Amino acid sequence: LALYGVSGTGKTRLLQELSEVLLKNKYRIISFIGTEKESAFSALKEIVYFLYGVPRDEILTEMQNDSNLMETISKNPTANQAYLLVKNLKKAFAEQQIIEFIDNSFEIIFEKLSQTKTALVIDNIQYFGKSLSYFIKKYLTYSKNQACKNTSVIFFSVNMDYITKDSKDLLEFIQELETDFYY
Repeated sequence: LALYGVSGTGKTRLLQELSEVLLKNKYRIISFIGTEKESAFSALKEIVYFLYGVPRDEILTEMQNDSNLMETISKNPTANQAYLLVKNLKKAFAEQQIIEFIDNSFEIIFEKLSQTKTALVIDNIQYFGKSLSYFIKKYLTYSKNQACKNTSVIFFSVNMDYITKDSKDLLEFIQELETDFYY
């Protein structure tokens, strides 16, 4: 679901109300609020850790002490998979490198996301830049072509007062998907 409008039209409130309904229906929710300081890297990193079920304290410990990586591998291989994925994502500095990383390494993330009752809720997506919009497009395309049932949902808002080329392209992509779906 893509919500868009100018400031003060209730987009954030509607996302909150939708999140409450999803919680009542046993969805796990990962939520972001875009600000000018946000980055696609931070959102993608959180998505990876969330889908792998890595506790926040374990993430912090892992990030602080790379020297214990071998010890962690034997203790929690799932957390290690997430950590290694994020560690490789960190090497992608520019938007284009993050996009290439999504192309090369995120199919497993798409599969994990599609197999769980997970809601991705992003308010003010325009602040996250091209690579998060690209992630959403790739995931929607993956979902559209998926043979098995997909139980995930994505809700995001775009503030038209601050719309960027990337968020405008995302909205146009969504409209094209809707057209394909109904015809």
